Amino acid sequence: MKHKLLAGLVLALTVGAQAETIPVKLEQYTFSPLIVSMPGRDTHAGQYQGLIAGRPGTAWCVELGEFLQFGTGVGYEVLDADEVFGRAVAQTLDSILSYEVLGHPIDARESANMQVDIWRTLVGEPVSGLYNAPKTAEAFVLHNNDRQDLLVGRPWIAVDEPAPGLLLLLGLGILGCRRWYEI
Repeated sequence: MKHKLLAGLVLALTVGAQAETIPVKLEQYTFSPLIVSMPGRDTHAGQYQGLIAGRPGTAWCVELGEFLQFGTGVGYEVLDADEVFGRAVAQTLDSILSYEVLGHPIDARESANMQVDIWRTLVGEPVSGLYNAPKTAEAFVLHNNDRQDLLVGRPWIAVDEPAPGLLLLLGLGILGCRRWYEI
């Protein structure tokens, strides 16, 4: 009986912590994109602007082989970059996005270079830029199975945590059950 109660509480906690979906509508590049040579293709590189969860925000490409369409609203699942790419990669992405918080990129060249450094980070290559800013942003991936995945950072978008009050109450309930039933 004790184990069934504990398993039920853990299941409820897990269901409450699933990733949320937010609307994203990208409108344009921040600067005119530059064409860069990447392994296997030449592609446009640069920062995007648009509405993320109904607020103005910026985003970067994650994948080289996917597409995106400006002016179209799409639902994206919000994922923590630590969980998607691992802590070491996420820390470099945090640094790049923290540099963005300081007012970068300032022109098309810097925008393209930052995008290339994001791609380099994701394939394990060293970055070309110096991102020595204090960590002020946390990297998140906006994932959609049919469209370009996007890299965004906090505090640039406010992503609501999944039911933090409910999670706290469930956690306290589990602790209470453990104490009451001596689990």
